[in-house]
Amino acid sequence: MGDFAPAKLGFDEGEQFLGAVVTSDYSGYVIFCFENGKVAKVRLNAYETKTNRKKLANAFSENSPLVKLFQLDDDADIMLMTSNSRALLVNTGLLSVKTTRNTIGVQAITLKSNAKLTDAVLMSAEQAADYKKYMAKTVPATGGILKDVSFSKQLEF
Repeated sequence: MGDFAPAKLGFDEGEQFLGAVVTSDYSGYVIFCFENGKVAKVRLNAYETKTNRKKLANAFSENSPLVKLFQLDDDADIMLMTSNSRALLVNTGLLSVKTTRNTIGVQAITLKSNAKLTDAVLMSAEQAADYKKYMAKTVPATGGILKDVSFSKQLEF
């Protein structure tokens, strides 16, 4: 039947699986998108360790819940979506690279009161061209109102 992953990996109480990054050369970046609208861009070589560890501590900031993480080799476009139907297309080249793993990141999308970041989607160049009206020139930005309710379903690969 298989193994129950949280038991096999020795999760603590309340801990859950959000994503994994597989690498052999520690090149590229990890992008963390947080519920408070902040996005962190961390070099993957910050996670390189000299010893074999059972558990990685301080992998990312715990100041705000993590919504999504991405492993990227080069800069890419990411669509950020909020609970109040706003969207912002951010190129990761606008984000400054942080040296510490548990950085809180930079404010990418300005949130209204009681709003939070609910999803983040990696966009291809063709998809980004279709949604260029949501493109951020600088961060932070407010984004635009998302009129298409089924937006995130259209972007699933």
